Amino acid sequence: MLNKNILYTLVSLAVIGGHCTINAQSTAKSGYSLEQDQIETVQNPWNSMPTPAAIGFSTQTEGNQVSLGLDHQSGDYRLSEQAERNNALLFDASMFQKIGEKFRFYGHFGLNYSHQDDRAYYDLIFPTENAFVMGANRKGKYNQYIYDLNFKVATTDFNGWNFGMGIDYKAADLSRILDPRPRVLAAQYQLTPAVTYQLNESNRLGVSAYYRFEKQRMTGITQVDGDTNYTYYFTTGLDNAYTTVDFGGFFRIYSDNIVGLDMQYGFTSQDWTWTSSVGIAHHDLKMTGSERRIPGTYTQDVFRASTNVTWKRPNGLHVFGLKGSYQDGSNTAYIQKYVQTTDDYGNVSEKWVTEYKNKTYTHSNYDVSASYDFFLGDIDNKDYSMKFGVSGSMHHFERKYLLPTSKHDMTNAIADAYYSLRVYNKNEHRVWFTIGGGVVAPLDQSMLLINNNDYAGLVLRANETYYNLSAYNYKVDVNYSFPIAVGTTELVGYIKAMYKQTNSEENDLDYMHTSITVGLLNF
Repeated sequence: MLNKNILYTLVSLAVIGGHCTINAQSTAKSGYSLEQDQIETVQNPWNSMPTPAAIGFSTQTEGNQVSLGLDHQSGDYRLSEQAERNNALLFDASMFQKIGEKFRFYGHFGLNYSHQDDRAYYDLIFPTENAFVMGANRKGKYNQYIYDLNFKVATTDFNGWNFGMGIDYKAADLSRILDPRPRVLAAQYQLTPAVTYQLNESNRLGVSAYYRFEKQRMTGITQVDGDTNYTYYFTTGLDNAYTTVDFGGFFRIYSDNIVGLDMQYGFTSQDWTWTSSVGIAHHDLKMTGSERRIPGTYTQDVFRASTNVTWKRPNGLHVFGLKGSYQDGSNTAYIQKYVQTTDDYGNVSEKWVTEYKNKTYTHSNYDVSASYDFFLGDIDNKDYSMKFGVSGSMHHFERKYLLPTSKHDMTNAIADAYYSLRVYNKNEHRVWFTIGGGVVAPLDQSMLLINNNDYAGLVLRANETYYNLSAYNYKVDVNYSFPIAVGTTELVGYIKAMYKQTNSEENDLDYMHTSITVGLLNF
């Protein structure tokens, strides 16, 4: 159950968001719609690129949004470390506004509160390819909170220049309700300065850099009922794991320093837009244990690129997308000795001395995807009555423990398609009906494990079976939008319901995802 403090906070934020929505603009546009909002979003592809400076020249109007949703996921077509059931409450609020004549501002707050059942083997909040992870074999109930807050501010045109700054903050709390009872706290901070320059009427260049600090901390594992009938695993790479039932003085912190650089290019004409971005990031993560012992470090390099093209025609809008990423990382294990020394004055100092360190684990993966969407309608007037799209992607990873050698390689492909139709449109009341589906096809997989322990069998072998399964999914959603008048201000309310089912007939496995969202917009 959602506790009273969280419920009170959400109600207060919804009231505040609604108040801002009603009063943010005294001359709201008549007849604004979700269709118009999406067309403007698609035709402003710079806003989705990693540069806060883009809001300084965006053609999207000022506005506010607030939404509240319920989300449910459950099933047995999943990885061993994932929860069998996940129920979540989602709150989202955002604002885009001018500040005088020279600045624009964007702010966003999101809250994800989830209750997870039958989760095991993984007690970190944010996924990582770092080999040093931990979790118990006993399935349990978890509560998780994720708070997401970010701001962007940018200048309008200064002789072709736009300057921007982004500030992102994310905090999370994960606690297990049954023994063993760890509590994990996490925080992420990011600062992103950016600049763009307009070469001429059609061409623009941009560059942004960022520094992000991520931290996850577990300060203890508590046995409430004294039951030791479980195993807690600490992994060092694939099937290499050790166990313990002695939790006294346990302490671990994951601290990751990340620096990144992105470059952007954009072309705009009357009927075309073309935007591209390339970026690189470097991760430097250190694990710290009790008394500041260092079990190991993890480094990772990430390369990514994306391009997006829109083409406006008399009968509609074509949107093409292509993106890819490559990651390469490795773990270095530290062998340390605890040393106490006493100086001539009787002062005792304690420290961990590194006797040697060795690279023990490597991983690499790539993801590529392409998509095409078509909007049929009067694009000049920001309206459409039908859309459809197709997408495809390929995913590959290679994980390897070096001494002795254990490996896991996997490649799969995913294809999806959807068709969406506006089935009702009268007096600004609109109903959209969307159907979609897709397939997951395993292309290649190999696994070599040296250790025949419980973790290898219960987790890695089970995941090997998951990756070898073909699956298909189908999806249906209904979206109803309607006008809300508050004095002379017109708002747009909406209700969206979604149902998605994934099945793998090979092992008679399935996974269900349902959600319902209510929201309010003012532009």
